[in-house]
Amino acid sequence: MGLDLDESELGQTPMNIEQLIGLKIPMIHTHAQINAYEQANINEALRWLMQYTFGLARFSWGAHSTGEVRKIYMLAIQQAEAGDYEPLIYFAQH
Repeated sequence: MGLDLDESELGQTPMNIEQLIGLKIPMIHTHAQINAYEQANINEALRWLMQYTFGLARFSWGAHSTGEVRKIYMLAIQQAEAGDYEPLIYFAQH
């Protein structure tokens, strides 16, 4: 059976002393905070990967973007989240 907790309840759970020992970020006290911090690190790593591995500049919408361009970009992001990076790389190059 087990406990029936939704994700928001789990994220607000304070970390116990064993989990806090060794953390280098003193302001983290809950699972939600550590998850957000880890996601920010993942995002930064992906930016680095795109720039230095694939030679792609950081993307900016600029003055010439349209609603259709954003739709294509968001679809490429969704595909990248599923493990297919080709559409996102193509988008960034063109």
